[in-house]
Amino acid sequence: MSVLLLAFDEHDAEQAEGANISTLDGLQTLQGTFTGDSLRAAVGTAKDPKLSSHLARLVEADEQAKSRGSAITAGSSGMLPEDLRAAVDARLLRLDDLGNVQIYVQPAASTDEALPAVVAVGGIVERSDSEARIVQARVPINGLKALSADSSVQLVRLPDYGFKEAGSVTTQGDSILKANLARASFGVDGSGVRVGVISDGLEGLATSQSSGDVPFVNYTTCNMVPQSPTSSGAGAEGTAMLEIVHDLAPGAELWFGHFGASFTG
Repeated sequence: MSVLLLAFDEHDAEQAEGANISTLDGLQTLQGTFTGDSLRAAVGTAKDPKLSSHLARLVEADEQAKSRGSAITAGSSGMLPEDLRAAVDARLLRLDDLGNVQIYVQPAASTDEALPAVVAVGGIVERSDSEARIVQARVPINGLKALSADSSVQLVRLPDYGFKEAGSVTTQGDSILKANLARASFGVDGSGVRVGVISDGLEGLATSQSSGDVPFVNYTTCNMVPQSPTSSGAGAEGTAMLEIVHDLAPGAELWFGHFGASFTG
């Protein structure tokens, strides 16, 4: 998976200036202000290239819940990390009462070859589109790792519930940069690319998600300050940046990180 980190304010620019770019467990990231240990911890859940980081973290949360004698279901989503709970509330992550999650499976070859892999882990195939090379299924959370490990599977990820070029407003930069033409001409939308935004906060994120302007965002893995970036007073620059990124690359996986001082510091 390709990774792009964006920093968009003076403080972030000062941190990034002169930083070295290197490879860490196959992930391109900035070194300088950030230590290797903190970065390794931040990307620790992204080691399975065939299972999206959102689902990998869902599996991890379910394993932790099971170690306490419980499990992640629609009724126990309160045990999830904050950003995953927000995704459930926004209907971007859909669980049922049996501990199943709705997913897309992108096959390595044909969709027909991937169907048995879904059934083998106890999943239910909801639809299959050979032209789009997508299988939509509902799969037990504890079967996601086995499904992604199957040779017939290229990628397991969350479905696209939003709209392409979606939301209440599309950024003017989409046409200025001719990103709309690039998507149409080359048949790309950012799928398979992770875009990380470094900024101050995510105030208004829930509103942007409900309007379709922003999809699911991982904002807990790389949050290095005590407060949640969605807290009052955190600022909304990060939300605005994510809206722009989603307009330009609606299929990209979005992460958010705050590495600086606390919001009140």
